[in-house]
Amino acid sequence: MATDVEFKIGPDWGAEMDYDSFASYAAAQAKNLVTADERHVLQPKGICGPLRLDSADGWVTDSTRYILVAPLEVDWWNGVRGSASAIAMARGSTTGDVNNLVNVPYTQVWHLQFTSDAPYNDAPSWDTVLWACGASIIFDSCCFDPSAFENASGCGVFTASDTIIAVFRNCAFFNGITSPNYPAFFTSDNGGPWAIATEHLNCCFYSNNANGSVPFGASHSYEGDRIQPESTVTLRNCVGIKSLPGALRSFAVSCPTLIEHNNATDERALVETSLTSPSDVYSITSANEFVTTATALVNFHLKGTAIALPGAGADLSLYFTEDVDGDTWQMPWSIGYDEPGGAYSVPLAYILENSQ
Repeated sequence: MATDVEFKIGPDWGAEMDYDSFASYAAAQAKNLVTADERHVLQPKGICGPLRLDSADGWVTDSTRYILVAPLEVDWWNGVRGSASAIAMARGSTTGDVNNLVNVPYTQVWHLQFTSDAPYNDAPSWDTVLWACGASIIFDSCCFDPSAFENASGCGVFTASDTIIAVFRNCAFFNGITSPNYPAFFTSDNGGPWAIATEHLNCCFYSNNANGSVPFGASHSYEGDRIQPESTVTLRNCVGIKSLPGALRSFAVSCPTLIEHNNATDERALVETSLTSPSDVYSITSANEFVTTATALVNFHLKGTAIALPGAGADLSLYFTEDVDGDTWQMPWSIGYDEPGGAYSVPLAYILENSQ
């Protein structure tokens, strides 16, 4: 059994702080965790800078000796847009300055909010929340939102790496508000081909994209030639919502894709010839199902009167058992990140900040 070594990250810890940022931690601690027989548990509080973990810096991990980013419950992102007080600021770049990279195998990230660290058109010119993630990474109950604290542009997640094997559970993805010409989730070969495999379980995608000339929306690709055949995408019990009507696709993909027990959009059913084995694809009215889908206040918790999504999902207990709030998923599973009837609470720090 590996020894857990805890680190308190972020100036909001005050005198208890071990490192003022993720970057300071990584610079000081990068090492072979297997040889040390350690699991590093990072407890972020407040704004902690970019979460850059790169195996090139000397990290060696395995399935029991790895990095776990796990805020205390009071600091969780809990499913309400902007609710987190444990925050990773991040910025992608077309210039190659990738400063928000998670690329250490077996890393797990829980209940953390990723948001942009620069407004739209601030250098570097293209802002996004997560630029690239590497092999065997799990994001559990995380939010990827460029516009949570800045009116930024860009994607919630932009993956561009030679090998990506990432699992997203109970996560939410948003595109930028200021110039919403990017999807909520974008998988690109970016000059590859890459071997990209992403799995999304009980996740929610939200796009306020008004550009209907290309398949943006809550998508995995916005140009058909940008995804290589080696790439695969799995969506199970996921929700795709686009707030503006038009020629948009909520899930626009051009690589082999399995969609199981998903709704496509609240405007129309999903019809894509590129999909492999789509099944139980739902068309819903979002106002009937969720607390709110107003752009700045999105809350994908299910209403008590929701009718289409409760109990309509596939059983994913083989993969995980808790929803975004830590409530146990019940049979039959529901679509989205919320187990109906479970409790959720807004972190105290968010209440104080937004009551001024």
